Amino acid sequence: MDVSALRRAWWGVGPDDRSSVRGALHHLRRLPVVVWAAAVLAFLLLDTAVVAGAAAWRTARLQELRPAYEAVHAQMAPVYEVLGFHSYPLEDWDYSWDTWAMTLQVLAATAAFALLVGAAVMLASRRYVVLSGLAALLPAVSVAFGTGVLAFGAPSIPAPSSPAEFSSSWEGYPVGMQQAMAAEQATYPWTDVPQWWSLLVGALVAALALATVAVVLRRTEAVPRIAGRPLPFWPSIVALVLGAGAVTLVGVDVWAPDGRLPAFSVMTAATACVLSAAAAASRWWGAVALSVGSLAVHGMLYTALNREGGAPGSWGLDELGLYASTVSVVVLAVAPLAGWLMAAAWGALHRRASLRHAPSALVPA
Repeated sequence: MDVSALRRAWWGVGPDDRSSVRGALHHLRRLPVVVWAAAVLAFLLLDTAVVAGAAAWRTARLQELRPAYEAVHAQMAPVYEVLGFHSYPLEDWDYSWDTWAMTLQVLAATAAFALLVGAAVMLASRRYVVLSGLAALLPAVSVAFGTGVLAFGAPSIPAPSSPAEFSSSWEGYPVGMQQAMAAEQATYPWTDVPQWWSLLVGALVAALALATVAVVLRRTEAVPRIAGRPLPFWPSIVALVLGAGAVTLVGVDVWAPDGRLPAFSVMTAATACVLSAAAAASRWWGAVALSVGSLAVHGMLYTALNREGGAPGSWGLDELGLYASTVSVVVLAVAPLAGWLMAAAWGALHRRASLRHAPSALVPA
């Protein structure tokens, strides 16, 4: 038996022979959708490691500080009793992991990343270099500044205990009571999302998203641009205006005094522009996929965050809660469809104008 003949038949004569296994694999690697799927899988692994690592860090810190907290509490118990507060119970610290909550948050964050980097890949596959680069930065900005659909991309970690100073909320308590409460506060294991931690996780997300766009631009087969379509930037602006009108209909004031709300509004507007630009550069099914994907992402985020002790659907905006979610749902679901409709209408007018000004065909005598 000629083994070399079988090998040639199986692997083909080269990477361009798509009928062979080797050629099929080579062609598969050059598809943008494969690069996108690999990036989403990489983010899933990264986010799982970040969430699990943060949970392990918090748990270890709780176990480490518990003896010191109990010792200070035992020393201050007589002070509480003398001041008439009788027994002051120890705060119960939960060492267990909420595995189900962690799983939901990882899946929701992965879905949000898939939506945002998917828009960047759609733009990169048609070689809109600048727009795809800006789109790739959106997930990182959302994580780094704690706003938008990836606001909870950097989970809380142990933070330094608050200084043993008198809090304004303690006014009216006896001085001895204030001192006891300050001593306990100094040993309490606080958790927070420090800026350096958000920036670190955001940098990792940025590296992954930018690498994905770079691979699509350099290693994949370019998808032909649709003839007659405008530059995606213009439909994105129109979609943003339409999204703002939809928000007005919802009746939510997105410029409330909360300092984080303007950042949320800017991030939502930027995401709407990117989604509408990606839809404007693609076929109708691309716009539908982005719109449906946006609804699915918000549903997953609401399910993951609407838990006891969490932020119910608020994307980090606390008491604004569902109102901020409503704004994001409306804008990000409408933007892709609006962007595609404008681009399609623009293309239809362009084709009609081209036919109107085309020279008439010669009619034989």
